[in-house]
Amino acid sequence: MNPFLSFAGIWSLVFSLHYFHILYFYEDFSWKALYSIISGYIAALLITRVFGWNTALMTSDAREDQLRQIRAFLIFAFFIVLAIFFFELAIFKGLPLLWLLTGDSRTYADFGITSLHGFFNALLLFVATVAGGFVIIQFDTRRSAIILGIAVLLMVVLYSRAMIFITLIQLGSVALFILFRKMRTKHYLYSMAIVIFLMFGFGVMGNLRLDCSDVALPKDNPIVDTKTASLPFKSRKALAVSDDSSTSPNDMLAFTSGGCNVYTFMVDNRRADLFRFIPSEFLWFYAYSTGGLNNLIFNLEKADQNYTPRYTLAKLIPTAAYKYLNIEKKYDNFTLAHPAFTVSTAYAGVVSDFGYFGFSFTIPLLLISFAFYKKAISGSFSHIIIYSMLFQSIILSPFIDTVLYSTFLLQMALVYIAGSKAMRMSAIKHRYAQIISNERNQR
Repeated sequence: MNPFLSFAGIWSLVFSLHYFHILYFYEDFSWKALYSIISGYIAALLITRVFGWNTALMTSDAREDQLRQIRAFLIFAFFIVLAIFFFELAIFKGLPLLWLLTGDSRTYADFGITSLHGFFNALLLFVATVAGGFVIIQFDTRRSAIILGIAVLLMVVLYSRAMIFITLIQLGSVALFILFRKMRTKHYLYSMAIVIFLMFGFGVMGNLRLDCSDVALPKDNPIVDTKTASLPFKSRKALAVSDDSSTSPNDMLAFTSGGCNVYTFMVDNRRADLFRFIPSEFLWFYAYSTGGLNNLIFNLEKADQNYTPRYTLAKLIPTAAYKYLNIEKKYDNFTLAHPAFTVSTAYAGVVSDFGYFGFSFTIPLLLISFAFYKKAISGSFSHIIIYSMLFQSIILSPFIDTVLYSTFLLQMALVYIAGSKAMRMSAIKHRYAQIISNERNQR
């Protein structure tokens, strides 16, 4: 759970996977990118060693005061979430999940009022994470479980897979921090088994989401013989493909049992034999985990920097402001290496603005995370929750930036405000108790 170990682990995995160059269009391995990230990592690590972070353990009375204050804040936020949800439901007269099931052309992106829905998402993440944390520590368990269940149900009916995924990461980190503060070997083995299962399940779900009749075979993939469309996967069956430009996309397909794995079309011919032994469902995890890094490498020498935080701070500006000012909403100036991969890591904005200097973003991310990590060790529930949100940002840093993003900053601010108010109340009570005690002693 240490932020430095977590950051090193996730980026080591992503760079190692990218090094294998499994997808045909991937860029060559970038040592410059690796050294740039390592430099920021080492700088942050040295700062923590020089200055240190010593924190005192939180008293049980102060912790109880904090939990009660955060609970009151949670209930208030929960009712605001419900009010916004029913307000938007009345306006849009439908739900994304129902639209999907009934074949309606509208998607989850068509639900919600601009900027208000972003505020709703921040509150919903706050409610789900805090309620889940209460369930884990068994504080007001019944009410917290009901609130958590309703929050997850809202994410499901809104078909917000990203919200569900982020909530799972945040609650998972809270559980690990509280239940397994001292990780043993068996805990690491259990965690590895769960991760492998989730990786495979992610691929299975990805296959089931797609219908191969809607997917055209890419003609620029060197793995594909355009006359026979033969693919080196035992579990795949290919249809004949004509060189005639009038060939229907439906004639340029490969099928899988149980859905469609589009990434089988993108495997480099030199790596195809790997998937005679490894289930090709793992391709989904490989593509999603390394696609962002590949976009970053693809643009490192191409992006034009203006050395102003135009893209760095773009996610902090509400969408309504972009529309009002009639400004294009862009988070980076990258060119996609492949249209199927639209994320470019947490460094996309800062590198677009500052080039290689943008990698120094690693330093504040790790320092802030480490500061809250040390506070969380002291037993402060609010800091445990905030660290879980920062931990999520570290885990997702190879994909997107969730730190300089208004929705995620707002959920952290809500926890911090609630926790700080509780700490002030506890300090006042403590000083008052000392005054009473001194008066009694003087008598």
